Amino acid sequence: MNLRYLWTGFVAAMVIYSCGASEALHQTRIPSADTLARQQKVMALRSIPVEMFDSLVFENKSGRLPYRFLRAPEPVAKKYPLVIVFHGSGAVGTDNRGQVGILAKYFADSLNRRAFPAFVIVPQFPSRSSNYVMDSTRAVLRSIMQPCGEMALALIDHYRHDPRIDTNRIYVVGFSMGASTVTNVISRHPEWFAAAVSISGIPQFDQLDRLQKFPLMLIHGNADNENPIDSDRRFFGEISQKKNAKTSLIEYNGLGHNEMQQEIVSRRNWAEWLFSIQK
Repeated sequence: MNLRYLWTGFVAAMVIYSCGASEALHQTRIPSADTLARQQKVMALRSIPVEMFDSLVFENKSGRLPYRFLRAPEPVAKKYPLVIVFHGSGAVGTDNRGQVGILAKYFADSLNRRAFPAFVIVPQFPSRSSNYVMDSTRAVLRSIMQPCGEMALALIDHYRHDPRIDTNRIYVVGFSMGASTVTNVISRHPEWFAAAVSISGIPQFDQLDRLQKFPLMLIHGNADNENPIDSDRRFFGEISQKKNAKTSLIEYNGLGHNEMQQEIVSRRNWAEWLFSIQK
């Protein structure tokens, strides 16, 4: 009888977490085995043509920002979520192609389009969207948003007024430099977004009060030598002390920086968590 109650409590706790728990959570997970099936899944994502995403350019008085746009998978008879995907520094450029990596293509996969139907925006930054400096009081790196990040905010604001978009379900996801831009963007306008996922990024620390109730998932390999996990650990440690904090930190044991995208696109739990949350 006691075991049954323990199991019931465990299941209930997992359901609460999957739907956006109000308590901060720190977990360490074992990476997926590098099986043939996993390799084939990643290769299938890589093979998705960039042309599935419309090639567009956003312009305002500050400049031009090329971006790709994935349409919702069905005729627009209702409103759909909007997902913004920010790329890492390796995709900086102006060809409007290089930013569409496996993280963006995850949402273009046929099975995922059925599970997570949404409009998807993938801007390409012509220069760095976030830079890093040492936080002298914390002895870890912190991020500072650059003008390209400001352009991304203007693009998001444009789509917030699109009648096709469910403004209660706007999500932002990013890897590396793009993950740093995730925290920069949501720190500026947390009221615009329902939830966010930052993968191997460097956070900022000066808006913790604004973000304490924001559903944010930090995902990081603890063997990352490019963007050390110490910054995410420090961010989590500080924000989790605040009342009703909703930040989660998921560490993947032994994974380095460039291994994290393949790990993430092999899984669904992060996307299920993201799409379960509405404002």
